[in-house]
Amino acid sequence: VDRVLQDLGFPPDSHDGKEAVHILETLPRDDLFQATQEELLNWTLGIIQLKERKRVRLLVRRDAYYRYFSCLVFVPREIFTTDLAMMMQDVLLQAFQGSECSFTTYFSDSVLARIHFLVRVNPKTPVEFNLETVEKQLVAVARTWNDELKDQLIQHYGEAEGLRFYHRYYKAFPTSYGEYYLPSEALRDIDRIESLSKENPLSMSFSKADDDSILSLKLFHAEQTIVLSDVLPILENMGLRIIGERPHEIKFKDGRRVWINDFYMTYAVSNPLEI
Repeated sequence: VDRVLQDLGFPPDSHDGKEAVHILETLPRDDLFQATQEELLNWTLGIIQLKERKRVRLLVRRDAYYRYFSCLVFVPREIFTTDLAMMMQDVLLQAFQGSECSFTTYFSDSVLARIHFLVRVNPKTPVEFNLETVEKQLVAVARTWNDELKDQLIQHYGEAEGLRFYHRYYKAFPTSYGEYYLPSEALRDIDRIESLSKENPLSMSFSKADDDSILSLKLFHAEQTIVLSDVLPILENMGLRIIGERPHEIKFKDGRRVWINDFYMTYAVSNPLEI
């Protein structure tokens, strides 16, 4: 450890100097004792260079006897979930041709969470891997719904306008909305929401759902939800039967609210329906 700190050359009282000591003190114990001086130096430098940036980073150390790979994965703590760790475990198992894998997590005051994966491998089977490729695969599984929405908005509106919409909407959609709709569908809904005004407080979209026999009617209404008992007689009079509803409240930073009521229906009449 003394040699690593000496090689780094940071003044002991400097921010980077104190950070280096903290990193070495909090490394997984087995890695601290078994890693070479060069491996410890590379890991410490790699972690310091993250500089609290909210990104996914992979650091790998191969066991001297080729029995396992020790992997440190850093992810923004706001997106960390056990499900994400399990998906990353699958990526690493495949990349290193592992037989089994375990992981532990470490949280500090940092904006990043650290996941330590231990991927056990057959020491007799040579493993070829590209660190950059594996890291890109981990980045891909860590992409959030909001990341995809951002890309879609920029692609649709151009960078300046797309980012403006993203900052307006990325915290507006509730979690329940992202569970049911793709970002591409949110793009169409944003267009509807943007068309609302005092003069035009209601907008709608009518389409076939994933199942051709199911129809979807989305109503967009500013400030208050549409009451089912108000809608039901009108739709039934059109030969439509409601079989489900998903209400979503969109909350903006300025206090405005928009409700999306998505009604799932079947068409009771035998004649084919032209949407």
